[in-house]
Amino acid sequence: MADKSPSTLVVGLALFSMFFGSGNLIFPLMLGAQYESYFLVCAAGFIITGVLLPTLGILAMLPAHGHYERLFTNILPEKWYRWFFLLVLIFWIPLGSGPRCVVLAHASISNHLPFTTPVWLFSLAFLIIVYFSVVTRSRVIEILGKYLTPALLFSILCIVISSFINGKIAKSDLPAASIFVESVIAGYYTQDLIAAVFFSSAIVGMLNLNAENRISVLRKTWYGGLIAVLLLTVLYTALMAASAVHAEQLQGLSGEKLVSTLSHIT
Repeated sequence: MADKSPSTLVVGLALFSMFFGSGNLIFPLMLGAQYESYFLVCAAGFIITGVLLPTLGILAMLPAHGHYERLFTNILPEKWYRWFFLLVLIFWIPLGSGPRCVVLAHASISNHLPFTTPVWLFSLAFLIIVYFSVVTRSRVIEILGKYLTPALLFSILCIVISSFINGKIAKSDLPAASIFVESVIAGYYTQDLIAAVFFSSAIVGMLNLNAENRISVLRKTWYGGLIAVLLLTVLYTALMAASAVHAEQLQGLSGEKLVSTLSHIT
């Protein structure tokens, strides 16, 4: 019987797309625009908490066989883990990365619309589209891995190439050690260590819909995770370099304005 589950590459691209949320786009651009020629120092610090920690999160899910409940019950008593689990989800999505995703999408798209769209109306439409994209669990990996991620990578590649064709990075004289520390801290703001636990579990659950061998599912999740974090490393560095090229035009802008402004410039 042929294996109908997605390939490791598609799983990796889907995981990358899950990880690459609004903070993963905003914070590298902010660091590159602020520290210009030190973008490699920024990338080194950011990768520690924005890439290596999520990798450990994916790895932690393997002995738990993709069940985040099992991971939490190994850390906390059963009567407490559900409350901890609830608090993590509340601070991660509705009070954290969820609103940030909506605000970034609104700021990016509103610059290209001939009319003004209220944030509440845009948010409603945005969340409805998201709901219908994920309601069929078996198709989520395909939608992310085959369609949305290639489009995302192509768009960012255009921005990066255009940046280097049309500009150069100005030299700056700043304390590298403090920049490195600030970049390490900024990597935490992506919330990807938390995301790694739930995204890995979701991927395992979706793959299990079309697979009989659990070991092969866990192996595919791990190798897909390595593809995702490798792409994150490359993209973070490229985005920091691109914003460093146009640092003068990006100075003083709020995080959600950086993406649309840089795309307009390039």
